[in-house]
Amino acid sequence: MAANFKMQIQPRNQTLHVFLIGDFDGSSAEELKATLNQQWENYKMICFHTDKLQHINKFGLNIFLDFLSRKRKKSTHIQITGNPHHLSTWFSDYAVIGRETELLHKAPA
Repeated sequence: MAANFKMQIQPRNQTLHVFLIGDFDGSSAEELKATLNQQWENYKMICFHTDKLQHINKFGLNIFLDFLSRKRKKSTHIQITGNPHHLSTWFSDYAVIGRETELLHKAPA
């Protein structure tokens, strides 16, 4: 796991807020998956806050996106918030924006 990666989980009503902080790599993605697998079905919405992510490793991102696409079939609504430019850079090499726009919710600038 990236040395400075942190994940803060805050449940609020039927929404699980996941704050991702620092560098995100493959190990970080696996830790995130393990945490969410335990809690996924307890919430109607999971909101990922990405505005405090710094470096995002493409391998870690690929693991995360694969996990989301599999879990997405189970009715939990997913929001990903953060700086719009940061997110567009984050997803630029993937077809997710065109194929599954509902996964991406850009926070107001």
